[in-house]
Amino acid sequence: MEKPKVSIVMPTYNVEKYFRQCIESVINQTLKEIEIIPVDDGSPDSCGKIMDEYAEKDKRIKPIHKENGGYGSAVNLGIEKATGEYIAILETDDLVEPNTYELLYNEAKRNDTDMTKCMFYIYNSFYKHKSVKPYDNNFFSFIDAPKEVFTLKEYPQILYKHASVWAAIYKSSFIKEIKFIEKFSYQDVPFIAEVLCKANRISFLKKYLIQYRIEENQNSSSLITNKNLLKMPENCIITREILKRYGFFERLIKEAFYLQVYYGNYNFYNRIQLKYKSQYLKLLKELFEDIKNDKEFKYLYFDREQKKFVENILKTPRFIILFGLYFKDFKKAIINSYDDGIYRRTKIFGFINITTKPARLQINTLYHRLDYLKRLNKILYKKLKKIEFNIKTKDW
Repeated sequence: MEKPKVSIVMPTYNVEKYFRQCIESVINQTLKEIEIIPVDDGSPDSCGKIMDEYAEKDKRIKPIHKENGGYGSAVNLGIEKATGEYIAILETDDLVEPNTYELLYNEAKRNDTDMTKCMFYIYNSFYKHKSVKPYDNNFFSFIDAPKEVFTLKEYPQILYKHASVWAAIYKSSFIKEIKFIEKFSYQDVPFIAEVLCKANRISFLKKYLIQYRIEENQNSSSLITNKNLLKMPENCIITREILKRYGFFERLIKEAFYLQVYYGNYNFYNRIQLKYKSQYLKLLKELFEDIKNDKEFKYLYFDREQKKFVENILKTPRFIILFGLYFKDFKKAIINSYDDGIYRRTKIFGFINITTKPARLQINTLYHRLDYLKRLNKILYKKLKKIEFNIKTKDW
């Protein structure tokens, strides 16, 4: 068999429910000269057997079975074994469009890039009206990406975009020199930072080619609400050190990095269990201290609410954001109501009980779904806009 044009590394753990759909979307690619490398990371379900079953039917599929070592170790091993001209990473609960790797490969070859990225949809099979929709907000959209080849210095905004390491292909000789941090959560953030620092040629294909699955009861980091979320600010510290080590921390990149810190931690802070919020705030405060007295830092890429979030963290650690409700110094509450699909899978650590004069907010640790919060917000929004609150709570 001639050298594959693209090797697709598929780290696999406990995704039996989605694995067949994922691997079949790869098998049916219009680009046939591919190498498919599913890495069974000691998965406790039937994923290992399923990939072996597919390998018997398709010689392009080369399963790897290993003891559980985490996402980073599975990707590292897959990349090490890959023989393709380019290498892709695909999470095995996601899906790819039929022409994904043909389009990415052609774009990468045309521009001789170290990395070529594409856009992606969010996918949820439980959506009532539409199962697939594009992510178009500032964090997820690459609409403003240059049309031509670029570097991190030429487009620093890429640093605060979603890492989406799985929505890209990488030149094999380039990516084999970069490793994921093993046995650590959310390794994609420092990984993509190092990729951006070392890449001399990056291009962006403005087509939606990946279906990024986020569903309730999915085995995904987007759903985790435990102490593991504290790893995100730690990863941001590692990322900052990587940028400094490669000499990429001048003004514009620094501005972009701290917006990435905001995007990477805001939702995690909202989702983490109540007992860990104080610890999370402390880590965020340490991260943002670097810009507290930096007169050259202008919050260039931040909007007004994002800037306010950072400024409040730097002013006081007694500040909590509870799913759209801002609490500053536990004295005032301001509604910031929004609908984001990601909260459909998360824990809401707040039950709001409006009493008589003055209205009081009593905060208890309860599990609710977004539909409950939405109904609650509709009832309360008009009332809360005009009322100043005293908040009854314990010291967090």
